[in-house]
Formats: sequence, C-alpha cells, structure tokens
Amino acid sequence: MPSSNLVKDKEITAPDQALCSDITYIYTEEGFVYLSLVMDMFAKDIVGWAMSDTLETESGPLAALKMAAKAVGAGKEVVAHSDRGCQYGSHVYRALLDDLGWKSSMTEELHCYENGMAERLNGILKGEYFLDRHFKTRGEARKAVKEAIWIYNHRRLHEKLNYKTPVEFRAEWFKETA
Repeated sequence: MPSSNLVKDKEITAPDQALCSDITYIYTEEGFVYLSLVMDMFAKDIVGWAMSDTLETESGPLAALKMAAKAVGAGKEVVAHSDRGCQYGSHVYRALLDDLGWKSSMTEELHCYENGMAERLNGILKGEYFLDRHFKTRGEARKAVKEAIWIYNHRRLHEKLNYKTPVEFRAEWFKETA
C-alpha cells in the first residue's frame, strides 16, 4: 500500500528532516544506466546515489538509500519522500526505512510535481552537467555522474542557501546550531 504524502504541508527547518528520491535514465550506446538519487530537502545536498544497469530495487534505490543512511544516520525522524515507483514501495525498501526508523512518504498517483525537488535535481544534473549527452559506454556515464554529483555538492551555489554550496550550507548549519 502506498504511503501518504508527508512533505506536502510540512515545514522543513533543518537538514536530515526530509529526503527526496528519484530515478533518472542516462542513455549510453551500451544501453541505459539508471541513476538513483537521494537529496536532503533542506540542505539540497545529494546524500545518496547509485547507478545500475537495471531498474531493480537493490542495485538502485536501495543502494542510494543505504548511502544516505550512512550520511544522515539511523534513529532520526527522517521522512523519505519519493514518487510511487514500484522500487520505493517494495518490501525490501520499506523494510530498510523501518529498520532506520524513517517514515515513507509518496506523491499522490500521477502527481510528479509533488516530487518536484527531486525532478528538478534530475534536470540540473542533465542540463547543467550534461548528463543527457551521448555516452559511448556505461563506464563513461558513471565517471561523468560521479564528477557531476561532486561538483553539484561542492561547487554549485544555491540562491536558497544564501549563495553557498550544499556542503558549505550543511556544515555551517550544524556548526551554528551545535
């Protein structure tokens, strides 16, 4: 059974309160690779990601969620938001959320705009960092994705973060609130 949308009316006031996730397709001559992303909805940093040659839950969204869990930590009251893709509603994905003590949140049916932050991230990575270009190999795409995510987190300034990078903003926020 799909989860309710827990972030629609939620005021997010700190890092690690709400994460959004999505999968985007990257074309290569060898076939698609599927990039699963997890972004903090407050600090805007990519806290988890994984690339897979398939759309299977374990090698994509679950692997990205595990990376996010290492970055954020278990036991916090985190809302993990996504669209209604079957991977996010799968038993194994929801079991990990339960193990972490995190809550599942999903868009309403066919309402992709309710996951707009994750969709926007896909657009930024493809538009600004050219992940929509023609890749010869999956390896070439993986290298480009890794570089784009690093640049996004460490170099891209965000107006909503007072013209800081996501990594700078997160570090300063925790320093100021410690």
